[in-house]
Amino acid sequence: MSAYADDVMVVVNTQRDIDILKENRSLFHKLSSAKVNWSKSEAVVVGDKSGLDSLALPDPHTWLFRWIDPHTWLFRWIDRYTWLFLWIDHYTWLFRWIDRYTWLFLWLDRYTWLFLWIDRYTWLFRWIDRYTWLFRWIDRYTWLFLWIDRYTWLFLWIDRYTWLFLWIDRYPWLFC
Repeated sequence: MSAYADDVMVVVNTQRDIDILKENRSLFHKLSSAKVNWSKSEAVVVGDKSGLDSLALPDPHTWLFRWIDPHTWLFRWIDRYTWLFLWIDHYTWLFRWIDRYTWLFLWLDRYTWLFLWIDRYTWLFRWIDRYTWLFRWIDRYTWLFLWIDRYTWLFLWIDRYTWLFLWIDRYPWLFC
């Protein structure tokens, strides 16, 4: 009899939970061929960050991120070092409805922003390859977005409260 598990997520609350998990893994490994690749494992604190410093992980483990608030952030795993963050509470106003098209705004990390232009009658993942933006960080306060396709779009973040959209084609400037 054999069993296989991949991409297991374990939720712990206390240091005792971490110690029991480590002991059970060690005992189970002696009785079977089960093993955990700790170098591929990662730990993330979700929720209350007050007890973060008191929780000790098995060597050579460290906390990947200091803290994630589950009520503020919606997160999805992309690869080992990249999280796709959508900050719902503070950026819902960035979901714009402009001229029969749906705009989706995603914040990737501190310096990377992604805009997706999605037709209102199609699904997101069907159009994600076709309507992605080439994004570049110009300076601390200005963002430039160029869309490589039939049209040229220019998006500039002038300051914290001024947003400028330019669509060079059939339509004039759009100010948001």
